[in-house]
Amino acid sequence: MSRIRRLGGGLGSRQKKWLLGATIQPLTRVELLGLSQYVEAMYEGEPSGQQEENPVASAAAEEAPVGKVLEAPRVYGGVAPMARGGMHGADLAPCEDWDTGSMPFGTEEPDLDQLLRSLDESFVTTLLHLIDARSMSDAEVYRRAGLSRQLFSKIRSDEHYRPKKHTAIALALALKLDLGQTQDLIGRAGYTLTNASKFDLVIKWFIGRRNWDLRVINDALYRLDLPVFDLK
Repeated sequence: MSRIRRLGGGLGSRQKKWLLGATIQPLTRVELLGLSQYVEAMYEGEPSGQQEENPVASAAAEEAPVGKVLEAPRVYGGVAPMARGGMHGADLAPCEDWDTGSMPFGTEEPDLDQLLRSLDESFVTTLLHLIDARSMSDAEVYRRAGLSRQLFSKIRSDEHYRPKKHTAIALALALKLDLGQTQDLIGRAGYTLTNASKFDLVIKWFIGRRNWDLRVINDALYRLDLPVFDLK
């Protein structure tokens, strides 16, 4: 079982921000024990060669002014679209083993334009729709999510922005989404909550109990020796 740490010791100055001036109701020993047992029972182990994302370590990198990185291409029908300028002539014709997915036999292959028009709404578009549907202000959302105004503005202004996983989860918690809605929202940024991550299991446990308070979640994460959210 993960070592349970006492709240407050060993935190850096930035990580202590979520404690300062905040009155929270931390989990009782019984609740914390129940959470720990749930995580240990559900945990499937990290995939080979893969480590859990450290939300605190990735926060600074997300806000750093770096060059724009292109997302990995989506895969349609089992084949990833080639890089821009890389599809010419015969390359556009499907090969014999092209995986057509659930397309009925005898139908024509959809062209690339049709596939692109069928894309779901982006993470940012869905996020903004959810904010409006809940009649929440931007400030209320980014404060609940523990994000800076600058980072939220950067997300809002770029329809194709792909946040870090911890940022996507924090926004889902700020909106008080249930598990299915959370999976849908973060899935639009390319993420999911799995049983292969203890951090993910803690998030699922709290959502399942309709507790979206990041300060309480941070309390549990820290005492279970897991990375905490770096709240602004």
